[in-house]
Parts: sequence; structure tokens; C-alpha cells
Amino acid sequence: MSFSLKLSNIHNILIMGLSCIILLYICTHNTQAQETSNEKREEAEEVIAKYIQAIGGKENLLKINSMTLEGSGDAGRFGVEMPITIHIKNPGKNKVEIAIMNQKMVRATDGEISWAVNPFMGKGQAQQIPQYDNDTRNNVLYTLGKNLIDYKERGYTAEYLGRISFRGKKVHHIRLVSDLAEDEYYIDARTFYLLMAKVDFANNYYDNYEKIGDITIPHSIEGEKNDFKIQVEKVIINNDIDDTEFEMPFSQFNIEENILLNQNIEDETFDISEEDDVNPNEIAQKFLDKIGYPLKVNTCKSLRVKGVMFLGSIEVPFQMYQQKMDKFRLETSIMNEKVIVASNGKQAWEKDPFGDATEAMEIDPSELDKHALFLDFGQDLGLYSMPSYSLEYLGQTHVKGKDAHVLKLIYDSNYEEGVLYFIEKETSLLLSKYNKFTGEQIFYDNYQMTDNQTIPYLIEQINPTEYSNTKIKFEKIFFDEKLDKNLFKLPK
Repeated sequence: MSFSLKLSNIHNILIMGLSCIILLYICTHNTQAQETSNEKREEAEEVIAKYIQAIGGKENLLKINSMTLEGSGDAGRFGVEMPITIHIKNPGKNKVEIAIMNQKMVRATDGEISWAVNPFMGKGQAQQIPQYDNDTRNNVLYTLGKNLIDYKERGYTAEYLGRISFRGKKVHHIRLVSDLAEDEYYIDARTFYLLMAKVDFANNYYDNYEKIGDITIPHSIEGEKNDFKIQVEKVIINNDIDDTEFEMPFSQFNIEENILLNQNIEDETFDISEEDDVNPNEIAQKFLDKIGYPLKVNTCKSLRVKGVMFLGSIEVPFQMYQQKMDKFRLETSIMNEKVIVASNGKQAWEKDPFGDATEAMEIDPSELDKHALFLDFGQDLGLYSMPSYSLEYLGQTHVKGKDAHVLKLIYDSNYEEGVLYFIEKETSLLLSKYNKFTGEQIFYDNYQMTDNQTIPYLIEQINPTEYSNTKIKFEKIFFDEKLDKNLFKLPK
């Protein structure tokens, strides 16, 4: 019995001793790991501090409240130099302007509303875009060094990953980590200038540092895979930039040419004299007879249209294809690049080398609706005789200096907004169409006879909600040609 107890005691002592050894190892290992982690953090903080000092020091950097960069950009695959101006103002305001082919592309935010102008996609007017983070990115410090300069205030911790070789130079490899993001930076081991920043999964490269006052700023900025290059030629620090520079401009239309979009359409009144005892159905039918309703654009097997699209002062050639009403393709040629929106009847897709769709990608079919509207020519007024539709006569007005009857087509009593049609009194041709529900208005002009049909060869489409104004001129319309079926297919 006593022998057994002695063995048991020895066993317990061995177990307790082994546990102490394991516990001691774990504690020592954790302590060493913590010390290593602290060393990496401290080393990273030391490198970042030297970087901040190299570009001017934290005290001088915090004195900057606004900045303007002027230079030229090169959008790699297009091989065209474009003047570029960047305005930044704390807190939360920035604006990028790119001049190309006498047009100006803009992306900006005033801290609350983000907006853009892209005249090459029919967006000659400013339109609102999804708001991006104005609190952490739209300021001078982020422009100068992404998250590095005030990383602690942004909720990041730093980690040193070692020294590596980058573009023939020895660099310190730094990582910044937060709950939502992870960035990487390469800092020159000799000059302590930032050479590369990987933020939001995109690489940005910096070079050609020059001193402006107390601050040293990179004058060469390059995007990943040569998508863009910016050569900075002029830097203005703490310039007086008015807040209106960042505010989204709203559309201003010529009041002499368009009376409707310059006042609330619900408040618009039309003249009705004693002689205006007219039948709206007769006016609608005269228009339909004049154009040769139903038009072949709805009945032909295929359709091809050549013309030009006006983007500001620039004329951009386009071709439009349609087959059996369910297949559609619109392509424009800008700077030797094709912008395409199309549908094969089942899938809608686009290819836009100036935007996100550098390769063909599927899109929502509703995106094609605004393009297909150019082919309706107002002939949907022919629905007036359908049982569920009603047609009203509202009176007379002037559209671009011409006397016009105003008709209102209503579909079902639940849709009382209706669509207004402005038909010229003298010729019975449609001058304009206004959708009261969407606010969209289309103007028709330059009517020509084509295959015994009268078709408008000049069309302007205005959408106040998107702040867009698109104008096109048809040059030639071809009916029932044999079209290549691959025109409508989504490229692999």
C-alpha cells in the first residue's frame, strides 16, 4: 500500500514538473513572439517617421489645407497626353479635371455629393455618382502619402516586413493593417521617399521628387500596369480654392430653345383660343400618316444606321444595328477605341475602354433603353387608339420658335402623368416629346424622306435626372441588310 502511494506521488510530481516546463516554454515563446512583434512595429514606425521627415516633417505637412497639382496625364493604351488638374481642399473636397479633345472630364466631391462629367459617354452635363469616403481620403495628406502620414489617426498599426529590392533600389517593406484594410508600402532605404503604395488592391508608383517650399512632392505618378501616368509640372500649396469649385453644377439649358426644361412642367400652361376646338385624334393621325406609320424600323428584318454623335463640340462617328427587334448594337469610335453597348436578345453587354468595362462585360438590359429611344421617332403616339390609352388636347405653345399643338397620351388612369407630344401646326410633324414621369425630353428635326417614310435625321435627347444631353445626326439608314450575327454576341 505504501509502495503504491509512493509511485503515485512520483507520477504526480512528474506530471506537475512537465506541466511547469510546458507552461514556461509557452510563456517564453509568447514573450519572444510579442517582443518580435513589438520590434517589427517599432522598426516600421521608425521608417515611417523618417519618411515623414524626408518629405517635410509632420508639423509642415499639417499646415497644408489646400493644394493644386497641374500637369499632364498619359492614359497608357491610348498614347495621348492630356492636361490634368487636381484640386484638394480639407476637409473632404477634391476635384480631378482631364482635358481631352477640347472636352473636359471631371470627377469631384464637395464632401457630401460626388459627381462626374464624361462627355465621351453622352454625359456632357454633370451627374451624381456614388459617394466615396470623404472623411479618410479626400484630403491633402492622403494625396501626398496615402495612409502613411497619419496612419495612427486612421486606425492602422504598422508592421516591418524587411528590406527587399525594388526597381534596382533597396527598400523598406512596410505593412499597415486596420480592421477594414491592409496596405503595403515600399520606402527607399537611402532617401526614405515613398516609391510604391499598394492600397485597395491597386499599385501606385512615385518618382522624381522635388521640393516645393518646405514639402518634397513626387512629380511622377504611375498607375498599375501603365494604366495611367501623371507628370506634375506645377504645385500650388495653400492656395485659396473657393468651395464652389467642388460643387456639382446643375444643367443650364437655353431658355429660347427649350421652354419646358426651364420651369416645372406641372405648372406649364398652354394657350387655348376659341378656334382651338380640335380633335386630338385627328392631329395624332395626321402626324402618323405624314411619317408613314408604322415605320420600317419596327417591321424590317434588320436595320443599320450611320451617323455622328455630338459630344460638346466634337463629332463622334457611330453605327447602330438592330435585328428582329430583339438584337441591338451601338458602337462609337473615340481615339481609335470602340465603345460598344449591345444585346443578343438574351444578354446585354458593353465594352468601354474609357470606363470600367475594358473587356466586354454583361450589363443590365435596361441600360440599352436610353439608346433604343433614338429609334422610336415618336411613333408610339400610334397607341392612342388602343382601348387602355386616352389622348387629350392641351392647347398650343412654341417649341424652338415653331407653333405647336400639345397632346397628352395617358396609359391607364393609374398613370396620369402621361407623355406630351408637341406637333407642329404647319407640317403636322413631331417637334418634341416629353415624359412627365421621368422628365426626359426628346427633340426631332431635319426630317427627310427615306423609303416613302418621313424620318427625323437630327435628334436631341435631354435627361435632367442624369444631367445628360445627347445629340445625334443620322447620315444614312439601311433597311433589310444581311448583318453578321457575331455583331450581337457577347465576346468571350
